[in-house]
Amino acid sequence: MIGSDGRVMNDKQEIISDEKCKIFQVNNPAVKLAYGLFGTATIADQMDNVLFDFDVESARAFEEADHTLNWWQYLTAFCAAIEQSLNDARRRCGLPVDTHMLTHGTYVVIGGFYGRFQKLGHIEVKHNPERSEAVPHAYPSGFSFPFGSIKVLDLVNAGDPRFSNYSQPPRQNLRTLAEGIERVRNDIKAHYDPKALEVDNSCRGIGGRVQIATVTALDGFRWVSGFESKK
Repeated sequence: MIGSDGRVMNDKQEIISDEKCKIFQVNNPAVKLAYGLFGTATIADQMDNVLFDFDVESARAFEEADHTLNWWQYLTAFCAAIEQSLNDARRRCGLPVDTHMLTHGTYVVIGGFYGRFQKLGHIEVKHNPERSEAVPHAYPSGFSFPFGSIKVLDLVNAGDPRFSNYSQPPRQNLRTLAEGIERVRNDIKAHYDPKALEVDNSCRGIGGRVQIATVTALDGFRWVSGFESKK
Protein backbone atom coordinates (compact mmCIF):
# COMPACT_ATOMS: atom_id res chain seq x y z
CA MET A 1 0.00 0.00 0.00
CA ILE A 2 1.13 3.54 -0.71
CA GLY A 3 -0.73 6.76 0.04
CA SER A 4 -0.32 10.50 0.04
CA ASP A 5 -2.09 13.80 0.41
CA GLY A 6 -2.64 16.12 -2.55
CA ARG A 7 -1.45 19.48 -1.28
CA VAL A 8 1.13 21.72 -2.93
CA MET A 9 2.23 25.01 -1.34
CA ASN A 10 4.54 27.79 -2.48
CA ASP A 11 7.32 29.47 -0.51
CA LYS A 12 4.77 31.92 0.92
CA GLN A 13 2.84 29.03 2.46
CA GLU A 14 -0.03 29.59 0.04
CA ILE A 15 -1.96 26.57 -1.23
CA ILE A 16 -1.42 26.10 -4.96
CA SER A 17 -3.36 22.84 -5.31
CA ASP A 18 -5.05 20.17 -3.21
CA GLU A 19 -5.31 17.72 -6.13
CA LYS A 20 -1.65 17.08 -6.95
CA CYS A 21 -0.88 13.52 -8.04
CA LYS A 22 2.02 12.23 -5.91
CA ILE A 23 1.73 8.48 -6.56
CA PHE A 24 2.86 6.78 -9.76
CA GLN A 25 3.27 3.37 -11.36
CA VAL A 26 6.63 2.31 -12.77
CA ASN A 27 5.85 1.99 -16.46
CA ASN A 28 7.67 -1.25 -17.21
CA PRO A 29 6.01 -4.67 -17.63
CA ALA A 30 9.01 -6.44 -16.08
CA VAL A 31 8.19 -5.14 -12.57
CA LYS A 32 5.16 -4.32 -10.44
CA LEU A 33 6.18 -1.20 -8.54
CA ALA A 34 4.63 2.03 -7.31
CA TYR A 35 6.39 5.12 -6.07
CA GLY A 36 5.52 8.38 -4.36
CA LEU A 37 7.17 11.78 -4.70
CA PHE A 38 7.32 14.04 -1.65
CA GLY A 39 9.09 17.27 -0.76
CA THR A 40 10.58 19.55 -3.41
CA ALA A 41 9.01 18.53 -6.74
CA THR A 42 10.76 21.01 -9.05
CA ILE A 43 14.03 22.90 -9.10
CA ALA A 44 13.74 26.42 -10.53
CA ASP A 45 15.91 29.49 -10.98
CA GLN A 46 15.16 32.85 -9.39
CA MET A 47 13.07 33.82 -12.42
CA ASP A 48 10.79 30.81 -11.76
CA ASN A 49 12.04 28.95 -14.83
CA VAL A 50 11.76 25.21 -14.06
CA LEU A 51 15.14 23.54 -14.47
CA PHE A 52 14.18 20.06 -13.32
CA ASP A 53 10.82 18.34 -12.84
CA PHE A 54 10.91 15.24 -10.63
CA ASP A 55 7.57 13.99 -12.00
CA VAL A 56 9.05 13.69 -15.48
CA GLU A 57 12.62 12.72 -14.64
CA SER A 58 11.76 10.09 -12.01
CA ALA A 59 9.43 8.30 -14.42
CA ARG A 60 12.17 8.27 -17.07
CA ALA A 61 14.85 7.05 -14.64
CA PHE A 62 12.71 4.16 -13.36
CA GLU A 63 11.68 3.09 -16.86
CA GLU A 64 15.24 3.14 -18.18
CA ALA A 65 16.89 1.45 -15.17
CA ASP A 66 18.13 -2.10 -15.79
CA HIS A 67 15.51 -4.38 -14.21
CA THR A 68 17.86 -7.38 -14.34
CA LEU A 69 19.94 -5.86 -11.56
CA ASN A 70 19.37 -6.81 -7.94
CA TRP A 71 17.19 -4.48 -5.86
CA TRP A 72 20.02 -2.48 -4.31
CA GLN A 73 21.72 -2.03 -7.68
CA TYR A 74 18.40 -0.94 -9.17
CA LEU A 75 17.94 1.76 -6.53
CA THR A 76 21.56 2.82 -6.96
CA ALA A 77 21.13 3.04 -10.75
CA PHE A 78 18.09 5.26 -10.28
CA CYS A 79 20.08 7.51 -7.93
CA ALA A 80 22.94 7.82 -10.43
CA ALA A 81 20.56 8.76 -13.26
CA ILE A 82 18.63 11.34 -11.22
CA GLU A 83 21.79 12.82 -9.75
CA GLN A 84 23.44 13.24 -13.15
CA SER A 85 20.44 14.74 -14.95
CA LEU A 86 19.61 17.06 -12.05
CA ASN A 87 23.15 18.36 -11.64
CA ASP A 88 23.54 18.74 -15.41
CA ALA A 89 20.40 20.91 -15.40
CA ARG A 90 21.72 22.97 -12.51
CA ARG A 91 25.05 23.53 -14.26
CA ARG A 92 23.35 24.63 -17.49
CA CYS A 93 21.36 27.29 -15.67
CA GLY A 94 22.64 30.81 -16.23
CA LEU A 95 20.87 32.14 -13.14
CA PRO A 96 21.20 31.14 -9.48
CA VAL A 97 18.88 28.40 -8.27
CA ASP A 98 16.05 29.61 -6.05
CA THR A 99 17.44 29.05 -2.56
CA HIS A 100 13.98 28.17 -1.21
CA MET A 101 14.00 25.15 -3.50
CA LEU A 102 17.16 23.93 -1.79
CA THR A 103 15.90 24.13 1.81
CA HIS A 104 13.81 20.96 1.47
CA GLY A 105 14.89 17.60 0.16
CA THR A 106 13.05 15.37 -2.28
CA TYR A 107 11.93 11.87 -1.31
CA VAL A 108 11.07 9.04 -3.68
CA VAL A 109 9.36 6.14 -1.88
CA ILE A 110 9.13 2.94 -3.93
CA GLY A 111 7.80 -0.55 -3.31
CA GLY A 112 6.03 -3.55 -4.76
CA PHE A 113 7.21 -6.74 -6.44
CA TYR A 114 10.62 -6.83 -8.06
CA GLY A 115 10.85 -10.16 -9.82
CA ARG A 116 9.36 -12.72 -7.42
CA PHE A 117 10.12 -10.75 -4.27
CA GLN A 118 8.41 -8.00 -2.32
CA LYS A 119 10.70 -4.96 -2.07
CA LEU A 120 10.61 -1.55 -0.43
CA GLY A 121 12.93 1.43 -0.25
CA HIS A 122 13.28 5.15 -0.63
CA ILE A 123 15.66 7.63 -2.15
CA GLU A 124 16.53 10.89 -0.43
CA VAL A 125 17.73 13.66 -2.74
CA LYS A 126 19.64 16.30 -0.79
CA HIS A 127 19.86 19.70 -2.46
CA ASN A 128 23.11 21.43 -1.55
CA PRO A 129 24.14 24.91 -2.78
CA GLU A 130 26.53 23.54 -5.41
CA ARG A 131 24.97 20.19 -6.34
CA SER A 132 22.33 17.62 -5.41
CA GLU A 133 23.01 14.12 -4.06
CA ALA A 134 20.69 11.09 -4.27
CA VAL A 135 21.05 8.50 -1.50
CA PRO A 136 19.31 5.07 -1.66
CA HIS A 137 17.78 3.22 1.29
CA ALA A 138 16.48 -0.39 1.16
CA TYR A 139 14.19 -2.05 3.72
CA PRO A 140 13.18 -5.59 4.71
CA SER A 141 10.15 -7.18 3.03
CA GLY A 142 6.89 -6.12 4.66
CA PHE A 143 8.50 -3.25 6.53
CA SER A 144 6.10 -0.38 7.20
CA PHE A 145 7.34 3.16 7.44
CA PRO A 146 5.36 6.39 7.19
CA PHE A 147 6.57 9.77 5.99
CA GLY A 148 5.13 12.86 7.66
CA SER A 149 5.29 14.52 11.04
CA ILE A 150 7.27 12.35 13.46
CA LYS A 151 5.53 14.10 16.36
CA VAL A 152 2.05 13.26 15.06
CA LEU A 153 2.95 9.69 14.11
CA ASP A 154 4.52 9.04 17.52
CA LEU A 155 1.26 10.14 19.19
CA VAL A 156 -0.78 7.95 16.84
CA ASN A 157 1.44 4.94 17.58
CA ALA A 158 1.27 5.61 21.32
CA GLY A 159 -2.54 5.71 21.30
CA ASP A 160 -2.67 9.32 22.48
CA PRO A 161 -6.35 10.25 23.16
CA ARG A 162 -6.08 13.24 20.81
CA PHE A 163 -5.42 10.87 17.91
CA SER A 164 -7.33 7.78 19.04
CA ASN A 165 -9.53 7.92 15.92
CA TYR A 166 -6.43 7.15 13.83
CA SER A 167 -4.70 4.47 15.91
CA GLN A 168 -6.32 1.34 14.46
CA PRO A 169 -5.37 -1.05 13.03
CA PRO A 170 -1.97 -1.24 14.78
CA ARG A 171 0.99 -0.56 12.54
CA GLN A 172 2.70 -3.82 13.41
CA ASN A 173 1.50 -7.22 12.14
CA LEU A 174 -1.02 -6.01 9.59
CA ARG A 175 -2.78 -9.14 8.33
CA THR A 176 -4.82 -8.12 5.29
CA LEU A 177 -4.72 -5.69 2.41
CA ALA A 178 -7.83 -3.99 3.81
CA GLU A 179 -6.07 -3.38 7.14
CA GLY A 180 -3.08 -1.94 5.33
CA ILE A 181 -5.26 0.44 3.34
CA GLU A 182 -6.97 1.62 6.53
CA ARG A 183 -3.60 2.10 8.23
CA VAL A 184 -2.36 4.26 5.36
CA ARG A 185 -5.60 6.28 5.30
CA ASN A 186 -5.46 6.94 9.05
CA ASP A 187 -1.81 7.97 8.90
CA ILE A 188 -2.71 10.60 6.32
CA LYS A 189 -5.94 11.75 7.96
CA ALA A 190 -4.22 12.20 11.32
CA HIS A 191 -2.19 14.99 9.74
CA TYR A 192 -5.41 16.71 8.59
CA ASP A 193 -6.86 16.89 12.11
CA PRO A 194 -6.76 20.41 13.64
CA LYS A 195 -4.98 18.89 16.65
CA ALA A 196 -2.06 18.04 14.38
CA LEU A 197 -1.37 21.74 13.86
CA GLU A 198 -1.17 22.20 17.63
CA VAL A 199 1.54 19.53 17.71
CA ASP A 200 3.48 20.36 14.52
CA ASN A 201 2.96 23.47 12.42
CA SER A 202 4.46 21.71 9.38
CA CYS A 203 1.14 19.84 9.04
CA ARG A 204 -0.21 23.03 7.45
CA GLY A 205 1.42 21.79 4.26
CA ILE A 206 -0.48 18.48 4.33
CA GLY A 207 -4.06 18.24 3.08
CA GLY A 208 -6.29 17.90 0.07
CA ARG A 209 -7.25 14.72 -1.72
CA VAL A 210 -6.16 11.46 -0.10
CA GLN A 211 -4.62 9.11 -2.66
CA ILE A 212 -4.04 5.39 -2.00
CA ALA A 213 -2.87 2.62 -4.33
CA THR A 214 -1.94 -1.01 -3.86
CA VAL A 215 0.58 -3.26 -5.58
CA THR A 216 0.04 -7.02 -5.50
CA ALA A 217 1.84 -9.89 -7.18
CA LEU A 218 -1.36 -10.85 -9.02
CA ASP A 219 -2.82 -7.50 -10.09
CA GLY A 220 0.15 -5.14 -10.01
CA PHE A 221 -0.65 -1.46 -9.51
CA ARG A 222 -4.25 -0.50 -8.72
CA TRP A 223 -5.88 2.59 -7.27
CA VAL A 224 -8.09 2.00 -4.23
CA SER A 225 -11.70 2.87 -5.08
CA GLY A 226 -12.54 6.36 -3.84
CA PHE A 227 -8.88 7.32 -3.42
CA GLU A 228 -7.81 7.60 -7.05
CA SER A 229 -5.61 10.47 -8.12
CA LYS A 230 -7.29 13.12 -10.26
CA LYS A 231 -4.54 13.90 -12.77
